[in-house]
Amino acid sequence: MIICKTKENGPMGSAVTEEETTVVINTSPVMSNPSTAMLQIVLESFRHVPGLQECRTIIIFDGYKTIFKTGYPHRNVLQVAQKPKHKSGVITSEQGALYEEYMCAVEGLVVSDAAFARCTTVRLKERVGFGWALRAGVRRVTTPTVLVMQHDFLFVRHVDLEPLVHVIRSPDAGVNYLSLLSSSTLNYAAQVVTRYQLKLGNLVRPLHDLLPVRDERQGAVSGCLVPLLFWYDKPHVASTEYYWEHVFNTGVLRKGDFIEDVWGQQMLADIKRHGLQEHAKYGTFIYDDGPVDPRTGFGGTPAIRHIDGRRFLTSEQKVARYGITLNELRIEAA
Repeated sequence: MIICKTKENGPMGSAVTEEETTVVINTSPVMSNPSTAMLQIVLESFRHVPGLQECRTIIIFDGYKTIFKTGYPHRNVLQVAQKPKHKSGVITSEQGALYEEYMCAVEGLVVSDAAFARCTTVRLKERVGFGWALRAGVRRVTTPTVLVMQHDFLFVRHVDLEPLVHVIRSPDAGVNYLSLLSSSTLNYAAQVVTRYQLKLGNLVRPLHDLLPVRDERQGAVSGCLVPLLFWYDKPHVASTEYYWEHVFNTGVLRKGDFIEDVWGQQMLADIKRHGLQEHAKYGTFIYDDGPVDPRTGFGGTPAIRHIDGRRFLTSEQKVARYGITLNELRIEAA
């Protein structure tokens, strides 16, 4: 059993730099538009990652399709009657106006708010879905690694990203993608045994073993890289080159696809069919940085949290929508 040691003296490590990593955030219509609160919460959480607030951040506004009650054809409008579906970018004309207002508000923050000083924005002309929207963002990335974020995931504790970037950039490490620990990937090795009857065993790698022997960071980093058998869209840092050569340029993704629904499922099926040796060509791992469960050698608490953008509302919006008072909201939160 591999024991993934953790630090006892709090956060350590170097800061990630803008020369190494670019952040790409996909955003799309949600109930809370035109409020920018959710995106501001996400950007504020970057303080948990040394150096991340100084890295360039590209915000991609996906397009949308509008439903008109008349059903008559219109530019970028669905021609058949259906109900709004935010996940697919299908919204009413009123919601479209709120999303347009949201995009303008974010663009205003880029020029007026210090928290958005390192941000640039890109508006897509049509609804393309998460996969193609991310491709539009990665196309603009000039750094060797990219941190993929979503507009409703945030950091909830300290994360040393720089050693992870270093490992991804190392040609001999065989690491192309590192997912950050979330509630659904806690004790992932045990999940793999239960779900797929596969044992990760010696494929789990202590992070410090992947850094150069003479690298001063080797003794400061902690945790393990646990093989991940599925490509999640949730926040991760990855090789920009790998994204282009193996995800975007294979023709697998179509407009409207989520990467995990297509590439992720294809990857999982490949590994289940041909065995764990196939994992090496993907090089996908979870960074489990503890604290450790002494019974298993693994553990950790989530580094990221999903706040569910499709349901997120500000306090004021909850009051307006549900007719409750701010005082009642405070009591509920307590």
